[in-house]
Amino acid sequence: MSSNLDVGPFGGGNTAVFQDIQANGVAGQSISGSAQVMNLNTVVVPQSWAETISSNQIPLGKGVYFAEIIDTCTTNDRTANNIQYSIRDTDLNHLGGYKINANSDDTTAAFGVNTSGSFYFELTVDKTIEVWIHLAGASFYPRGLNGGGGLEYYQQLRLTKVG
Repeated sequence: MSSNLDVGPFGGGNTAVFQDIQANGVAGQSISGSAQVMNLNTVVVPQSWAETISSNQIPLGKGVYFAEIIDTCTTNDRTANNIQYSIRDTDLNHLGGYKINANSDDTTAAFGVNTSGSFYFELTVDKTIEVWIHLAGASFYPRGLNGGGGLEYYQQLRLTKVG
């Protein structure tokens, strides 16, 4: 069985999962205007090649990676559309990304809208990466409380090392 197989509830095989997890009653990061680093503070599923996160930064070795960014706007009080996500190194070099068009008038979901996208990127040398979010054509993307008690779960990055 290949170590690159993506199996299990969190990706399993060779997938590392990072997430912004806050204490009960603590809202997630709200984005307003310009590009900023996405909050990620917890290693949910570590791998030998991705075991740590510090100040929203993840050190990685050279290789090819498949990234999936899952984000949640937890209220309907938003004006977000044309949301751009990217992975950059700490020198701000763009390594890959995607753009989604969220419907700013969508009031049907109980906690707003979920967005996700995926892409490949390659590191030719060891680098430390960050996930960036930018609201192009938008002004506000709030993350209120998820509700339900317990921990508050927000945006997530899933990385699979494929080469």
